[in-house]
Amino acid sequence: MTKPNRFYVYAYLDPRKLGTYDFGGLRFDYEPFYIGKGCYHRDKEHLRTVKKGTAKYNSHKTNRIKSIINNGFDPIII
Repeated sequence: MTKPNRFYVYAYLDPRKLGTYDFGGLRFDYEPFYIGKGCYHRDKEHLRTVKKGTAKYNSHKTNRIKSIINNGFDPIII
């Protein structure tokens, strides 16, 4: 018997950049700026650490999330 896979892939999208973004067989309605792999609540951890002020790594991702928040939005996470 195989165990179910607890990992998943997620994307952070910039809600300020509407458009059609195609990557292979994937299509996004907003510009993706980060793709990650995680389990449990990892997808929301980046947003939480930026809002809390404890983000330490990947300054491009952190700066983009801060910019989105400063413009009155939250990134779209799928």
